[in-house]
Amino acid sequence: MFKLRIRKHEVGLWFRHGDFKGLLEPGAYVLPGRYFGADEVKVISRLSAKFEHTMLDTLIDHPQIVARTTRVELADDERALVWKDDRLGWILTTGRHVFWNGPAKIEVQTYNVNDFAFTHPKIDAVLAFPNASRCFDSVTVEPGETVLLYRDGKLDRQLGPGLFVNWKGAGRVERKIVDLREQVLDVSGQEIMSADKVSLRLNLLVNYRVADARQAVEAVGNYEQALYREAQLALREAVGGRALDKLLADKD
Repeated sequence: MFKLRIRKHEVGLWFRHGDFKGLLEPGAYVLPGRYFGADEVKVISRLSAKFEHTMLDTLIDHPQIVARTTRVELADDERALVWKDDRLGWILTTGRHVFWNGPAKIEVQTYNVNDFAFTHPKIDAVLAFPNASRCFDSVTVEPGETVLLYRDGKLDRQLGPGLFVNWKGAGRVERKIVDLREQVLDVSGQEIMSADKVSLRLNLLVNYRVADARQAVEAVGNYEQALYREAQLALREAVGGRALDKLLADKD
């Protein structure tokens, strides 16, 4: 025989001939000796909150385990935040997870990644969690900017200034940042011949602002390069069709 004491924050997993017989609650026990290989008790602490065991799939359907634990079953497109005593303890991905109902207070929040956008009143704590980068992408849009967010090649949303967080695993995501502030484009060193065959070297400054971010991004591959080419053509048209005297007399 052997004596065993289980403390208040512990439980005992009682096995006989390798089969699970039940939970042993806190208290003192006397069990047959291990010499005969009959009984074995594995004492585990509930302070860690999460119940992990090599035979978990077999144990969790036992009535005593069902009554004392919270089971979290997550499909391929599901994730969960688990809070322990109001502090984030786990970010869970696909699979089966089991938590003891006490002594810690456990709260489970389940999400579907296909909802894409993620918001939470404790967003800073979530993003600061050690493995958060496995589940979340985030972008901070600065004042004067907008971000076009594409999902599987289609525009999903246009973001204004602030923080935006989305789940990973919800498709192929691409972000394009567009500056909406006034910009200056320098078209310098342009060799142009006037109508009376005088060779001129000109510089051009173009002030511009993007009015439609989506059109700027989708109409051409690079709107800044496209604008540069258009400015070159406009300059050549304005200068190449005039004689030098006319050009100097009408600088506007």
